[in-house]
This record gives sequence, C-alpha cells and structure tokens, in this order.
Amino acid sequence: MGGTREPAVALHDCSFVYPDGRVVFSGIDWRLPPGAFAVLTGPTGSGKTTIIRLLLRLLLPSSGGVYVLGEDLGRLPARRRPKLRRRIGVVAQDLSLLADRTVEQNLRLALAVRGQRGRAGKRRAAGLLQEGHLMHRRHDFPVQLSGGERQRLAVARAAAGYPDLILADEPTAHLDSENTSVIIEWLSRLQTAGSTVIAVTHAPERFASVPGARSFLLEPNRLREL
Repeated sequence: MGGTREPAVALHDCSFVYPDGRVVFSGIDWRLPPGAFAVLTGPTGSGKTTIIRLLLRLLLPSSGGVYVLGEDLGRLPARRRPKLRRRIGVVAQDLSLLADRTVEQNLRLALAVRGQRGRAGKRRAAGLLQEGHLMHRRHDFPVQLSGGERQRLAVARAAAGYPDLILADEPTAHLDSENTSVIIEWLSRLQTAGSTVIAVTHAPERFASVPGARSFLLEPNRLREL
C-alpha cells in the first residue's frame, strides 16, 4: 500500500458492479490514516452505503482491493473475520437494535461479544448509559424510546468495545438539532479517544464542528476530498 503509516481504511482501484451490469462506482482510491474523522457524502445511489458494506466485508468488490485495520478483506480467512469485526463499531441505518432486549441488555450483549462480561461489562454499560443520557431508560425496550434515544443507543452499542473503527451510516438522519449535536459530539469524542470514524451523511455541514474532520464527496467513478 506504500507510505510509512498503515492506513486504517483503504480502497485501491476499487469497483463495484451489480449482477445486472449496473456500475455503482469504478476505480475508486481512498486512504484514511488511523484516528481520522471522515465525512462521506454524495447523491443518493452514488454508493456510500455500498462502501460501508465493503468495509464490513458484507460485499466484495467487483475488482480492486479493500483494506481495513491492516487486513486485506479479499484474502482474510473466515476464521479471522470475527476478530476483525469485533474491532469495528457500526451504526447502521436501520439501527439493528434487539427489540426483545432492554436498553441495558442491548449494551451488555454487545459488550459480552467483545469479551467484557461481569463487573467490567456492567461498569462499561453504566458509563455508556450515562454518556448517552439513557440511564433512566435502561430497563425500557427500544420500541419505548424516541427516535433520538434509539439513535443514541445505537451509538452506545457501537462504542461498547472501544473500537478501532466506527462506521456510522446516516447517524443524524431525521433527528432534531439537540439529538444531532449529542450524536456528533459523541462521535467526535470517540475519535479523540483513538477511533477512526467514518460518517455517511446527506448533510455534511452538520459535522463542521468536528475538529479536523475531512469531508469526501463520492461522485460517479471518483471520490474526492472537499
């Protein structure tokens, strides 16, 4: 990959084409150093969510390479994928919260998957509940939460294992200004603590307050920094 510092994320001459022949993007090159805060924007259908799915190895590129936290995803053996996945926190568009678990149980399960159980898991869950202003909701179920509270729970769960990389797909969509500020400030703190953050958004101006944030525009067949 070149350079003296291994990137946290890199796409090398990366293309993605659907089976019906529709080209989403072609020949994309992108590198992010560890600890970066990247805001990825672009028109609907440009492939922003596809990039997130490529970085999670939910999709494989039609050509080119995808590298995450030092791993070539195209060559990563199945036995090593769970370990890499535990180093990544995800805020999906559908949030993927467990409807049959309480707020606290959602967090404790995310922590258990990352090896934080018992007292350590309980302390970490309490800290996340406080940071997300959700302590008073810890015994409630996701359906009982407001949209902003569900979004904060999704961020808390993504942050549970002190991830090296956080992928947030439209984390402020449909939120009011107060909840938007809470989410963005939280993601910024996670970056300050050492995580590389990639936030996909249709409203990049919302992230202008993040110190050192870099904005990228995904266009047909190119990804350029704004």
